[in-house]
Formats: sequence, C-alpha cells, structure tokens
Amino acid sequence: MSIVTLQLGQFGNQLGYEFFNTVLDDIYCFHGKNTLRKKLAATNKYNYEDAAFESFFYATSDLPLARAVMIDTEAKVVDDVFTKAKMSKLWSYDPKCCIRKKRGSGNNWALGYCMDGDQVLLEEIMDSVQRQVEYCDRFSGFLLLMSLAGGTGSGLGTRCTEELRDRYPNSQIINEVVWPYSNGEVIVQDYNTILTLSHLYKASTGLIILENDKLHEICTRLLKIKNVGFHHINRVIAHKLAGVLLPSTCLQNQHSKRNDYAGINIFGEIGEHLCSHTDYKLLNIIDIPQIPDHSFDYTNYNWHGLLKHLHQMLIANAFMEENIKWEVKLPSPKALSQNKKLAKLSSGLPVHSDVMVNKSIANMLVIRGTEIDKADIGAFRDSRLYVNWMPNSSGLATRVNSRPYNKYEKSAFLLSNSQFCIPTINNVTEKAWNMFANRAYIHQYISNGISEDDFIDSFATAEQIITNYNKL
Repeated sequence: MSIVTLQLGQFGNQLGYEFFNTVLDDIYCFHGKNTLRKKLAATNKYNYEDAAFESFFYATSDLPLARAVMIDTEAKVVDDVFTKAKMSKLWSYDPKCCIRKKRGSGNNWALGYCMDGDQVLLEEIMDSVQRQVEYCDRFSGFLLLMSLAGGTGSGLGTRCTEELRDRYPNSQIINEVVWPYSNGEVIVQDYNTILTLSHLYKASTGLIILENDKLHEICTRLLKIKNVGFHHINRVIAHKLAGVLLPSTCLQNQHSKRNDYAGINIFGEIGEHLCSHTDYKLLNIIDIPQIPDHSFDYTNYNWHGLLKHLHQMLIANAFMEENIKWEVKLPSPKALSQNKKLAKLSSGLPVHSDVMVNKSIANMLVIRGTEIDKADIGAFRDSRLYVNWMPNSSGLATRVNSRPYNKYEKSAFLLSNSQFCIPTINNVTEKAWNMFANRAYIHQYISNGISEDDFIDSFATAEQIITNYNKL
C-alpha cells in the first residue's frame, strides 16, 4: 500500500528529505541498491523490501522517485532539497511535483491559508497530488509534513488538508505537525498554532504531534549532540515516523511462513484503531532505545527492559527514558472501583489521584528486531491504561517485524492517542488568548483574509479539545 507525502514549507521539505533517506537506508541495509533494483523487477515474492519500497518510492529507468509533492512559497528550500536528494545518487523527487513560488508567507498563517489570493497555486498542488495518486497501484492515504509556527507550512498546509478532504473524502489523511519551541523566534507562533490545530481537527484523520522542546532534549541528553540543529531534530522525527510506518505484520501473523506484506494498510489501521472517535484525533510517538552512535558497540538490550521502560513512559507521560517518573503507578483495582463510585456521585466527572496517570484511548505498539518471541506485551493490554468506554482488549494494536531497524538490534515504538497533549495545548491556548485579548497583531491576519470570528472559533475548538481529553 502506497502513501503519498506532501512536504509543506521549509520544515516539511527538510523533514521529508530526512524521512525518505531513513526509509531508503533501512531498505538498503540488507541489500545493495543494484541488487534491490534487480530483485524488485525479477521476483514475484512480495517481502519486506518490496513493501517498504512500494510504500514510499516508485522505480524509474533512472533513480527511484519519492511518492511526494514538494511545496513552498519560496523556491530556495525546494531547490536545495531536490538537489541534495538527486546528488545522493540513491533517489530523487519527481521534478513535475515540485511546487514553488517567489513570495513567502512571512510567518503569517492567514497569508499561507488564503494563498495571497493565488487560486492557481492550489490547483497546481492538487494536479501534482493527483499525479502521485495515479502512480499508486494500491493507494493508502496522505501524509502531510508541516510545522505549526510559520506561514506556509501551517497556513498553506491547512488549506491543502481541507482540499484533500474535499477531493478524497474517504482517504486517510495524517498530518505530522511539529509544535514550535516554547520560546520560539516567531512572535505570532501561538496564533498560527491555534488556527492550524482547530482547522486540521475538522479535516484530518489524525494529527501526530511532536514538540521541538522535547526533540531538542532527546538530541542533547540522549544522543549527546552538542550543537543541535534542525537537521538533528528532523532525523529524530524521521526515525520515529519511519519506525511506525515501515512494513510490519499483526502480532498474530508473525509466524506465517509466507512472510507476505502485500495489502498491509498501516494508515487504515491508524484511522480505524487510534482515531475512530472524531473528538479524539491527537497522536504522539514515543520510542526506545535512543542512544548516541558511539554507544552502539557496547550497548545490549533485552525486550523485558525495553518494554518496561516504554510502558512507564506511557503512563507517566514521559518522552524519553531519562525523564521517567517511576512513582506514577496505575491505580489498584480497589482504588479504581472507589473512583468509579465517586465519579457517579459527582455527575459522572472523572476523579483523579494527586499523581496523574496518562490515560489512553488506544495505542499501537510496533516492535522491531530480534527475539520478538521473548517480547511480553501484556502490560500494554492492561485495561487500567484505557478509558472505561473502550471495550476490553481492544485498546492495543500490536505490529511486529523481526528485522533490526536503523542500527538497533531491538527497538519499540508506541503511537498513542492519550492525554499527552493537554499541558502543551493548554499553554499555547492561554498565551494566544492573552495576545488576542490585547488585540496584538490581529490586523496582520485580518488584512490577509480572515476575521476575528475565525479566531474565536479556533479558540473554542482548542478549548473543547482540552475539555474532551481532560474528561478521559
């Protein structure tokens, strides 16, 4: 099943390059590029490498091309990324699917969303999207890579998402969005974030949210990178994203002798399992292990230790191993029963303990590497992790692959729909509302095509999201 990726703005295009590099590195890890090309053409067996390649690339007489549309309102980043990919001599982009203009969006969401009145731009983008969709023998859905802080990625990315929903109403649309640094340089980033979040919530199947502050800490504290740049952060995101989206099989099928990945639709499972309730669309990826390159040779992991730490990261809402609060525990059956009784007495509102447990709606666990038979995932099936309206045993979907991923002999990824998002959304909503109450920079948005009512509606949507997740 093939995924069409839209790379939007500077961030989206730079991340897209790292993402496709990560995918191809994983494919070429076991097979040289020439061997792979011959095998793709000659074999009828549909195995991991074939499935991974078909998901994100298609073969040509020259280099493999990414199933992607590059979009920016300024030409420089698109041209740089296109050249960089082609010069790798491993893969490239389709030059007919590179959309660039001469004028940027100036970090203004309204300017990107309304496209400065340029309706031709949207048609150019959709023509390129249709071109990529037609290249797919088995189309799975759309992946949009975009930031929340700027104008093009957030504003134009939102407009493209809405247009995709109109033109492909039954398709899965996943937006991978990166939350700006809390002390970012874009002074209106909180406005841009709220406007993007509220509009995407109506059009997207699900939003995978990753935060720059946390990604930066992973780079410095776990990967031991001294001078962190955006390319380091993008590699961390690419590792997480590919770890979830690359081919894997259901746990029940891991012993199948066919080892056939044909027809696997990971996007469909994300939509049906994680985002089945339209009020809850926010997803997060946590993964383990995360270690610097110089530590690979003398580091050894077992599944018990990895999954124990990942489970605690989930319930304590930790984004990395070093940030785990081990004192956070799931409530005992007795305490759970008492809380349910108290909730009934308080008009059905949830009752929480002093130490908050991160409550989940649903989780998707992806484990990759050797000795998968020894991986005990029972803790992730515990009903105490999930909302009480989720049927027993249906909260967890598990996917496996016995192939080591990205230099790690064993690795685990958890794509989670949970309360992880509450503090972050609450903080940015409060800051944006304070700016709006003082009418700061409002004229820059109104003069480019949106109204004060658009702001009010966006705040209402954000506050409803917070309320919904708080009630879990």
